[in-house]
Amino acid sequence: MKRVLLVFFVLFFGYSNAQGVQPPGSLLYSVIDEDNDGYTEFDINYFLETYLRNRALSFGMDLTGYQLLMFPSGMDTSNAANAIGPTFTNTVQYEQVCIITLTYTGSGPQFSASFLSNLFGAVVLVPIPYNGDQDGDGVLNFAEDLNSNRILIDNDTDGDGIFNFKDTDDDGDSVLTINEDYNGNGNPIDDDLNANSIPDYLDNTVTGTLGLAQNDVSQLKIYPNPTQNSITIDTILEGQVTLLDTNGRVISEYKNNIHTIDLATLDSGIYFLRIQTNEINTTRKIIKI
Repeated sequence: MKRVLLVFFVLFFGYSNAQGVQPPGSLLYSVIDEDNDGYTEFDINYFLETYLRNRALSFGMDLTGYQLLMFPSGMDTSNAANAIGPTFTNTVQYEQVCIITLTYTGSGPQFSASFLSNLFGAVVLVPIPYNGDQDGDGVLNFAEDLNSNRILIDNDTDGDGIFNFKDTDDDGDSVLTINEDYNGNGNPIDDDLNANSIPDYLDNTVTGTLGLAQNDVSQLKIYPNPTQNSITIDTILEGQVTLLDTNGRVISEYKNNIHTIDLATLDSGIYFLRIQTNEINTTRKIIKI
């Protein structure tokens, strides 16, 4: 055990006293900071026993034969004292480098201590302001916490290895999250064009149909827009046209020989017209004044 601890002490002692510098082999543990003061509580047990062990498995490394501990400083690591957990509030504002030790217990696969340290030697605890937008995608940090557990490193909708709060395309459909604000209200969270209860920015089956030409629909004209009473489609469509509100709810559906749609009874606001035929699949924004 002393040999393992010495390896980690030599590699990371210098970093533990220079907060803000991420040592090699460091992992990021980001948690919502609900009062934006740079301090928050971290679930250390979750990080070590669930997140880190699962991450190791993704590298083909079974760590069942290892005891995992986290220490708040290099001195504590060298003395094998003051291990933190099951929860811990950072004592260094904004971010704190902590050291991880992996001690082999004599059962299960064993791996090189230096190799383990290169992968899992340290963790940087980072409180993330709840009302900020870390990746500038129009979704506030607290809303990137999809399971509402305050932990941001367990949210990666498209499985691309980039956490949602750092990912500008959360569903991996090649349409930036900020461009999936189809109702134009500055908030991608409340857009659900296919009404499946999954916001479009998390749903890769909605691939940016608004404003994007599909199957050569660039010549399709819908007018007048904005309109007071009705809209006209410049060609008679054989298929289905669906009128939706900004929450993705279906207001009305039209099938075959579609040319004019009456909006006179609707309240003023933004609506969406989804057009689906054998040749066309697109969605257009309609403004009723």
